[in-house]
Amino acid sequence: MSYLTQLLSNLDVLFRPVPPRQPVPGEATASAETIGLWHFDEGPVVFDHAGINMDIPVEGRATFTNGLFGSALRMTAATSLLVTRQGKYGLLVGRPQQTVDFYIKPEGARAANQLILAQGALSRPDHIHAGVSIEPDGRITFHFMAGGRGASIRSTASAPAGEWTRVTVVLDHERQEGDRVVNRTMLYLNGRKEAESEHEPMERREPLCIGRTPRASWPVFEGLLDELHIIGRSLTAEEIGAAER
Repeated sequence: MSYLTQLLSNLDVLFRPVPPRQPVPGEATASAETIGLWHFDEGPVVFDHAGINMDIPVEGRATFTNGLFGSALRMTAATSLLVTRQGKYGLLVGRPQQTVDFYIKPEGARAANQLILAQGALSRPDHIHAGVSIEPDGRITFHFMAGGRGASIRSTASAPAGEWTRVTVVLDHERQEGDRVVNRTMLYLNGRKEAESEHEPMERREPLCIGRTPRASWPVFEGLLDELHIIGRSLTAEEIGAAER
């Protein structure tokens, strides 16, 4: 399927009502702060349960299997699902204060970094404004552009193959601290803070892709993805840790 076709498919599902679903114990639910929430229930469309019409048509481009909460998306080298409806903000890197939370279950060995989520230019090869990847040793890296330069933060712990790991990226940007304006980004695994960086303002444009962007040559994550939740607020360490108890 071409990306023009996918864009038109996305427009086609914008006004489809989200079907009722039976909640799964332990899964996230949408609140007034939710920007996007995808449970990856099996079907031709992955519905956005935030009710903002960011549904993702997946016909022929994705498979599903048993997940942590119902079904999960099985990601392979071919996975590239485009989320196009975002208004003035991006989704992975968008609002100055926001949280991106999801679960992965890696499968098999990796010879190189594999891209899980990416936000980047559709027309420029390998131009990633932001992305989450998993390294060969299982560590998670959040990549971003800040002040015109590439930067990253990396976990010390690993996401083991065959096990579910919760990944949380928190943006706490444009915060006034005394006479300074601070941009701070944090990375958590399973509710534990793994890395933190203070940096220049991030580039915030472009669509979000699950998998690779159309012209990126990065290998794509091979494993399962479940419950992608984007929240329009910087969750605190206490809030993130509480969800693990």
